[in-house]
Amino acid sequence: MIKIISKKLKDKRGFTLVELLVVLAVLAIISAIAVPRFAGVQKAAKESADYATGEMIARAADIYISVNDLGASGTIALSSLTTDGQYLEDKNVKIQSKDIEISRTTGKSADNHVLEITYASYSVSSIVVKDSSGNLVMKIYPRP
Repeated sequence: MIKIISKKLKDKRGFTLVELLVVLAVLAIISAIAVPRFAGVQKAAKESADYATGEMIARAADIYISVNDLGASGTIALSSLTTDGQYLEDKNVKIQSKDIEISRTTGKSADNHVLEITYASYSVSSIVVKDSSGNLVMKIYPRP
């Protein structure tokens, strides 16, 4: 019995260098395909979250417009919607795809991006993010 076990232990061999290289090549090909796809899915998810944030802000703004009888058209400050959490939670608004966080109290980000809510005919017509020069960075409502 001991002879059989010792013989099996002596015959034990490992992988050859060629086999290891083939496995590494297959793993490299799989990762070359999977990593860019994952990055694309992640970007699409962030953009989708931004559009959902825009829709949530638009619904809150619609309620704010109807409750406060603001008139047919104009703009609304983000701080109006977050006062006491009545229309939106008292949290900053995050635009994930552009890595921008807009303060709920000032309506601006640290680098002076602004969230602009415009309405017409008693309903929100657009919500956009603009940079400090007034250039459009992203339209988060309505979804393009």
